Amino acid sequence: MKKNSLSVIQSTLKSDDTMSDLILAGSLDTSAKGKNEAKKYVASILGEIERSVGTKFDLTECSPDSIRQTLIDSMRFKIPIDGRKMAYIESRWNKEKGCSVAGLQITTNGLVAKITEHFPDFIIKSTPVFTGDDLVIKNGGKVEHTQKDPFCSDLTKLEGMVVESSYTNNGRLVEDATVVTKKDLLSMKAASKAQNIWNTWTIERMKTAAIKRICKWQFRAIQGVQEIIDYDNNHNYNMDTDINVKSNTIIDNINNMIDDEEVINVDEEPVDIKSLESDGYDAAHDGLVALGEWAETLTDKEKGSIKHKGKEWNKIAKEADLADNGDDEDMFVVA
Repeated sequence: MKKNSLSVIQSTLKSDDTMSDLILAGSLDTSAKGKNEAKKYVASILGEIERSVGTKFDLTECSPDSIRQTLIDSMRFKIPIDGRKMAYIESRWNKEKGCSVAGLQITTNGLVAKITEHFPDFIIKSTPVFTGDDLVIKNGGKVEHTQKDPFCSDLTKLEGMVVESSYTNNGRLVEDATVVTKKDLLSMKAASKAQNIWNTWTIERMKTAAIKRICKWQFRAIQGVQEIIDYDNNHNYNMDTDINVKSNTIIDNINNMIDDEEVINVDEEPVDIKSLESDGYDAAHDGLVALGEWAETLTDKEKGSIKHKGKEWNKIAKEADLADNGDDEDMFVVA
């Protein structure tokens, strides 16, 4: 199955139509030189696809036409998919089409590279700010930031990100510092279609998201940047999503699958997985990610079956609750 998929992808990307579209999108020379550039680009992408076979990011599961479109888009933006990691192909499940499709993901590096075409000395960095840190932003964009614990990665203590940038414009050094709040960062996370990446690398993803936010705000007037922003917003974010920055518990997710009147109620607050020991946290986190990925693959019929089972479990739980007097003495106690 994988081998056949790869051969179809190869035929699609090496076709004359694809070569012509790549030359047009990249404004390449229509002579043999331009064709050779397009062929080299296709060959490098095929190498990336072949290396993905058998991994959790297997690109051969994507439709060939969607992969073809990512190449054309990257050529159009002049942000190649290569070792510089300015852009890459991402596989996503498309419910409407019932298959995986490829999408072009333009990284923060790609956006910064586009800005440096206009401001060669452009520098930007993002630093997390946690509760207890000393942060002062002075006039002129100067930042004094003392981290209480440089190794802290506790999201419950995160206040936000401070983004510092500098570049020379018409001979004048421009320095700026802007804060991006935790609320805004969680809103960006909730709207992103790349939840797996956000959940695995939350702090790092927040750093790059903060940088991307500032680049979008301050440099959208640069030729080519606005086009990238529009593409990123349309393809990589659910812009109409009703953002809820509070993470759902497993109980919440199950309740969403059954009727509003028949919900599973618990007296105690669910345990925050961040409070678990390292091994326990990793196992719980991986389980939640796997549960989310599994839910995305379900058909409507399968979801209906789960909904029915949820009602049965809820009924059993209610009956057990009624039969129990709720006295502490009825419980097993481990000394």
